[in-house]
Amino acid sequence: MATELNKIASIADQKKKVAAYKDFVDASITNASALQSIVEHVLNEDVQLVIARAVLAHFIQALERIDPEAHSWKTDLIKFTLQTIKPRIMSFEETDVVLREQLCEVLIEEEEYIEAAKTLAAINLESSARQYTDDQKAEKYVKIAELYLQEDETVDAENFINRASRVIHAVDSSNWALKLRYQVSYARILDSKRKFLDAALRYYEFSQSKPDEVDPEDLLQLLGKATTCAILAAAGPQRSRLLATLYKDERIKSMEHAPILEKLYLEQRLRRSDIAAFEESLLPHQKAKLANGFTVVEQSFLEHNMLAVSRIYTSMYFSELGTLLGVDAKKAEKVAATMIGEERMKGSIDQVNGLLELEQDGELLQNWDDRISSVCLNVNACAENIQTKYPQLFVQ
Repeated sequence: MATELNKIASIADQKKKVAAYKDFVDASITNASALQSIVEHVLNEDVQLVIARAVLAHFIQALERIDPEAHSWKTDLIKFTLQTIKPRIMSFEETDVVLREQLCEVLIEEEEYIEAAKTLAAINLESSARQYTDDQKAEKYVKIAELYLQEDETVDAENFINRASRVIHAVDSSNWALKLRYQVSYARILDSKRKFLDAALRYYEFSQSKPDEVDPEDLLQLLGKATTCAILAAAGPQRSRLLATLYKDERIKSMEHAPILEKLYLEQRLRRSDIAAFEESLLPHQKAKLANGFTVVEQSFLEHNMLAVSRIYTSMYFSELGTLLGVDAKKAEKVAATMIGEERMKGSIDQVNGLLELEQDGELLQNWDDRISSVCLNVNACAENIQTKYPQLFVQ
């Protein structure tokens, strides 16, 4: 191998020398050891820079033809080449970038998402030697964030999404797909950080994109994520407004968790059986246990039921409230105190008597009375119509 490479190096004509190196690369395409030797040889400072760049460019093209499934050493060969280039990175920055992109694709196929993200992250997008457009920078940062999110590494993902946010405003307006990927990744980070209300709002906003711009199936997936996050969000006026928006969306009927969303919107009390199937569909971070001992799901449904109770009762002892909510009195008091303190529920706590006093919203009560009146009037009208059509049924 060394003899052959030295023989090529001794060729005086530059074009013939480059051609000889390329032929040698092609002849060694299935020999990992030979290809490593070629890389080491051409990256030696004795080889002219222009020749080394031409040979490495051909080497990269040859690598693309190698099937990683048939030749498992392809990944190691690319890593070896990157490591060998490292001391002379300033001279071979273009080669380094192309190899890293190629290695990233191989790692993605192998589902090594963290390694793929780290490989791309090593590219210096702020390099003075190679200029990158805002579109290129944003695309790289968003892709790295997406790869980290595949493994729920939200801290690293957020770091790169923040970098993307510095240039995303300058991305060409026609590149809506990249902007949507950025926004969805940002929503996923909010979701992973359990900022469910903010995540739900963003998911729903994106789910309303034009069908000719985004696959309708993708839009339904975003709507499904919006529904899940809305259900998990902290109960209160903001979530109630979001639930109303979602409930009025015609597409919501096709969603898996539409029945639960309807009960939430109508402020009906939920039972444990209502959330069993919903809980199974959640991601790991959505099932996490909180500091108070409840899981995210339990906390969400407990707060919802607390809000539902507040619409019916004006006061209640915590012992009775705990029985109604399925928790002990102390936990019921703690949940009520948190919701009142965060102004998500109106009321006060009488700790001496262990009593929760709730303030009713006059407008809500008026609406409730109006609904009851409407139902009564409709029932009465139905009875009158029946009596008119079938008088014999009403004969004394």
